[in-house]
Amino acid sequence: MLVEIMRTLINSKVNIQIIEVHAYGVIGLYKNCRIYVDLVEISWKSPIPESIIPKAGEEIRVLISSRSTRPDSDYLGSVKYLNPKQNPWYNPSIYKTGDFFIGTIDEANTFGCWALHPSGADVRIMINGKKEGLRVGDKVKLKITGVHPDRKSMNAELAD
Repeated sequence: MLVEIMRTLINSKVNIQIIEVHAYGVIGLYKNCRIYVDLVEISWKSPIPESIIPKAGEEIRVLISSRSTRPDSDYLGSVKYLNPKQNPWYNPSIYKTGDFFIGTIDEANTFGCWALHPSGADVRIMINGKKEGLRVGDKVKLKITGVHPDRKSMNAELAD
């Protein structure tokens, strides 16, 4: 019976009961099968908000993606692939070189900055963020200068 369940789980959507929480992921149970969900599989957002990381005893819905090679689990699961259209790169054709948008500074360094597009996509700005006085959380008008769907990122410059 367990072998039959295990064969049919891949690509199934199931509810798992969280039994272990680690710094890098969670393990839940479904019909005596241990399902590992890495933290990067919890949400399309980066960084993952701490408030949405499941706690022991909670139940979450996951998509079983594959058999696990980990010694502590039978399968790998994903929460974010339950909703693939929420992926900011689901349809990269929405990003066009030359388009303007209001981005939120996510990181400001002397060697460059990172911002978030309103869709959640990462945007690299090749400027000295400290010299420009940019801080995390600042809203800035940006112009897309390059789109890289294979790397799931784009380049932009500050717009006037």
